[in-house]
Amino acid sequence: MERKIILTFITFFVGLYAAVAQSNTGTYTLKGSLIDSVSGKGASFVTVAVKNAKKEVLKTQLSKPDGSFSVDKLPAGKFSVTFASIEYKTKTRQVSIGSDNQLLDL
Repeated sequence: MERKIILTFITFFVGLYAAVAQSNTGTYTLKGSLIDSVSGKGASFVTVAVKNAKKEVLKTQLSKPDGSFSVDKLPAGKFSVTFASIEYKTKTRQVSIGSDNQLLDL
C-alpha cells in the first residue's frame, strides 16, 4: 500500500515556515521547519538546496530529525530552494532575501 504522504506533498509544504534573518556580517540565514501533513511530525533528513539565478547550488543542508533546517551565510538576492527526499516528491520554491527580516509561508 502506497503511503499518502507522496500524494499530499503539496500540503506538506504548507507547514513550512522559512524565516530570513540578517547577521552582522551582511549575510542572511534561511531557516524553517518541514512538517509532514499526514503525520504532523517533522520531516527528517530532507535535502534543502539553495540555488542562485544561474541555477548553481550555493548551499545544501539536511533537515534535522524534528524537521528543522538552517542555511546560513547567504547573500541578498533571489534564490530557488529545492526540498528533496526519497519519501516525498521534490518541490522547489522561489525566495527573495533582502534587507528586511521576513517570515515566509512556503
